[in-house]
Parts: sequence; structure tokens; C-alpha cells
Amino acid sequence: MGFDAAIVAALPAFAVAGPPPAAETVFELAHLDQPPHPRRTPAPLYPPAARTRRVEGMVHLEFIVGAEGQVEEVRVIESHPGRLFVDAAVRAVERWRFHPGTRRGEAVPVRVRQRLDFRLEAP
Repeated sequence: MGFDAAIVAALPAFAVAGPPPAAETVFELAHLDQPPHPRRTPAPLYPPAARTRRVEGMVHLEFIVGAEGQVEEVRVIESHPGRLFVDAAVRAVERWRFHPGTRRGEAVPVRVRQRLDFRLEAP
């Protein structure tokens, strides 16, 4: 029992799915030839409620600087007092842009940790 070549030729072609693409490796700073360098880092806006109450604080963030220099996957490691400054810090960092870090001469994503301090100027 053979296959009729005309029937086989008329069948639609199906792409054979290979394994899913590997997730892009995110490097640590210690594994880079050159770390990412800031291109644009707008300062966070001081939350009005904190300014009115004269509260200072900090937010420690972790994020990925992608191979194109964009910020991705921002997460809070620590913040004081409470979450008062978190939204302002995250919004600011999401707007930051970098010259990407490199490994073996190629731009690669890298995990970065950054502390943002919120301090009032002396009156």
C-alpha cells in the first residue's frame, strides 16, 4: 500500500514545532566585561503626603537592564517607612535608560540593584 504522490502533494504543510526558545540569560554585574551605564535617570517625584509630613525614606529595588538598555521586571527588595515611597521609586526607575552591559563584546541583560534615598532639603 503506497501513498499517491498527488494526494500527498496536495496536503497542507505543517511546521514542525521545535523546543521553545530558551529564556534569555540574565547576568549578574560580576560576570560582565562592562556594566550598564546610565543614559537617562530622571529623579523620582517626592510624594506630596511625605513632603507635607516631612518624612524621609528609602526604597531598595532590583531590576533588569535589558540588552537594549531598557528597564524590566522592577521589584522591591526593601522600603522604609513602609511602602510610602515605593510607587514614586518604581515609576522613576521604569523611565530610566542605559547603555547596556556587555559580555564578550555583546550587549546582554543584567540584574541590577539600586537604592533610592528620599531626603528633604533643609528648609
